[in-house]
Amino acid sequence: YLASMHEMALAVANRLELCQALDVIIHRVCDLFTIEHGYIALMDKRQSVVGAGLGCFFSSWTLPQSRACGLVGQAYTKRLPFFVQDYSAWEGRLLEPCFDVLRAAVAIPLLTGRKVGGVLFLAHSDPQRTFDAAEVEKLCRFAELGSIALQQARLYERMKNELRLRRKMVRSLRESERRNGVAEQRR
Repeated sequence: YLASMHEMALAVANRLELCQALDVIIHRVCDLFTIEHGYIALMDKRQSVVGAGLGCFFSSWTLPQSRACGLVGQAYTKRLPFFVQDYSAWEGRLLEPCFDVLRAAVAIPLLTGRKVGGVLFLAHSDPQRTFDAAEVEKLCRFAELGSIALQQARLYERMKNELRLRRKMVRSLRESERRNGVAEQRR
């Protein structure tokens, strides 16, 4: 367990791009815990957007409901992990076809301080597989690494955007100076 945590920390630390970091997290967690289905939902202003997914959540898609719905919504609004042993029978389930195969499911918030930047959602389709409190606790440790990776990747993206804007401003300034220099030489 500790070796896997260490490997994941190193793998995530080496990924600065958000999509790469999220992909590493979801693959490592699902491999380590032998989980078939999972995704990381990133929280937008009004909805959840899947950043990386496996199993029935393999392709990227946007969840059509507000970010306060379903198990992910519970983890998001309460800032606590939530799990159910039979998602298909849970009264708060989302009525999406891709969720029909899910049985035991857990949603863990990716916290930065008190702010939820995303939610890690994991599920089994085998009715014999469940999540117990000890396993959820271990998954929470991986979610903490995910939170750090998410924070690092978002900081990297902000820095890239700022650098891009600065380069654009420098080009614009040089072009303006060149035009003004030509105009001054004509006088």
